Amino acid sequence: MYGRLNREVKIYREIYPLRILDLGGWTDTWFSKYGNVCNISVLTRLFGSSSGPFRGIDIIISQKQSMLSKIVINAMDLNFDLTISLEELRKDVFDHQNLLASTLSQVWTGSLSHFETEILIMSPVEPGASMGTSATVSGGLLDLLEKMRYKEKDKVDKKFIVKKAFSVEKTVMRRQTGTQDYFSAVFGLGAQKIIVTDYPNTDIEKINLSLKTKEKLEAGLVTVFIGRHDSSDTHLMVIKRMEEDENNLNDLEPLRQCAVRGADALANNDLIKYGECLSENTNYQKRLHPDLV
Repeated sequence: MYGRLNREVKIYREIYPLRILDLGGWTDTWFSKYGNVCNISVLTRLFGSSSGPFRGIDIIISQKQSMLSKIVINAMDLNFDLTISLEELRKDVFDHQNLLASTLSQVWTGSLSHFETEILIMSPVEPGASMGTSATVSGGLLDLLEKMRYKEKDKVDKKFIVKKAFSVEKTVMRRQTGTQDYFSAVFGLGAQKIIVTDYPNTDIEKINLSLKTKEKLEAGLVTVFIGRHDSSDTHLMVIKRMEEDENNLNDLEPLRQCAVRGADALANNDLIKYGECLSENTNYQKRLHPDLV
C-alpha cells in the first residue's frame, strides 16, 4: 500500500536580542564562583540608519514531511552553513567544535524525525563581536525548536532552554563560558541584572526604565566592531592569570560592585552615574588582563 506524504510546509520565526554593556562581566564564570552582572539586551541597526528596522538574531525554521530526516542550516555565510542528519546527531558523529551541530545535538530529535528541516539564521553583526552572538544563536535555536515542539510559546521553560544552551558550549564543545549571555538572549528583558549565586546557578531580573531613559539610550548607544575575537581564548588568558596568583581573584570584587551600582543607576534613571560605572568597569577589566581592553 502506498501513501502520499503531506507536503505542507510549516514555518516558524523568532528574533532574539544581542547583549551589550555588560557591567560585572567575568564574575559569571566558574573561577569567580559568584557574581553580579548588569547588561542590556537589544535589537540593533546600522549606525546612521534612523528609519530602518531594529534587528537581532533572526531565526526562521521551515519543515516538511520527509523520510530523509535531515537538517539544513543556511547561516548567510558559507563558512557556517551545515547539513546534518538525525542519525549523525544520535550517533554523536559530528564536529564538536561546530556551534550549530553541537546545538542541534541538544534538541529532542522526536520533533525532527520524518521531517526535512531547513533553518535560516541571519545576524546584523558578525560572530566574535563581544555581543553574545554565539549564545544568542544557540539559545535562540533551542528556544524556537522547543516552541515548535509544544506549539505554544507559554509552555516553553526558559530556564530549561538556558541550561541546554549553556551545556552546548560548556559540555559538548568543552569551551570556557559564563552564564550571562544565555540568560540575556533567552529572557531578553532589556535592561537587566543577573545574579550568580553559585556558578552556574543564575537568576535574572528586569530593571524598569522610564520612557525618557529608554529613548536616551536608544538615541545614544553605539557599538563599534573593530575585529573578531574568540571569547573562550580570552577566558583562558584571564584564567591563567588567576591560577598564577589566587590574590588576583580579588580583582573580581570591584567588577561585582560596579554591576550593582550600575543596576541601581539605571533603576533610578540616572544615566550620568550609569556612564561613570561603564568607565569604571573598563578600568577594572584592565586589572584582569591588559589585553581585554
